[in-house]
Amino acid sequence: MDEPTAHEARHRTSLWQRWRTTTLSNQIVAASTLVIALATIINLAVATAQWKVLWNTEKQTQKSFQIDERPYVTIDGTPQFAQPPNTAGIPVSANVVFKDIGKTPAIKTVWFVDLLPYRATNRANYLEFVENAFADLRKSGDATIKEHAAEIGRDIAPAATTFSTENSRALSGPEMIDIAKGDGSFILLSVGIVNYTDAFGGSYETEFCYFFAGSDPRVWHICDAHNTIR
Repeated sequence: MDEPTAHEARHRTSLWQRWRTTTLSNQIVAASTLVIALATIINLAVATAQWKVLWNTEKQTQKSFQIDERPYVTIDGTPQFAQPPNTAGIPVSANVVFKDIGKTPAIKTVWFVDLLPYRATNRANYLEFVENAFADLRKSGDATIKEHAAEIGRDIAPAATTFSTENSRALSGPEMIDIAKGDGSFILLSVGIVNYTDAFGGSYETEFCYFFAGSDPRVWHICDAHNTIR
């Protein structure tokens, strides 16, 4: 360690001499002032730390409250055929019922749904078809929201429902035979995206995917992907 310079040594000696020549009462006052200053600094640091804890706790409480109180739009049951795929030359149509199962209204709700025939080849192609279907829905939905959001948005009260009807092209005779087999070689897919907000200004989205194959029009099967609420 470097030795103090002569000036530094004289300065330290001067401070010490002044302290020694200061009266006891002044020494007590100076020491008390120093203690008070240190206590103030410590108290300020403690108060700041406590404020940060309270702030983070309040934020977490508010977030938990919003999650608990937010709307949750889901599909009420499965799609329901308005026109089953059992008549050649007649377009197929199906209804999808949306329900808010949350505690507060779903505000400015918009949805985009497709009813798509698909002839299965292998799982990889099926997965690609489903992903492309959702990509197309999202692309067309984003464009529609951008131009017509104020016109198409709808509020859904808690426990209330609304529905959408979608049409598919008419199936050919061979396609109707294949879909009735129920072996998955030919299916109808009902896919959709629902966007909505709430009083807190949250941005939420529900995706759904069902497919139909078989002879009973009441039996739809849930896809193994794209059934989410975010």
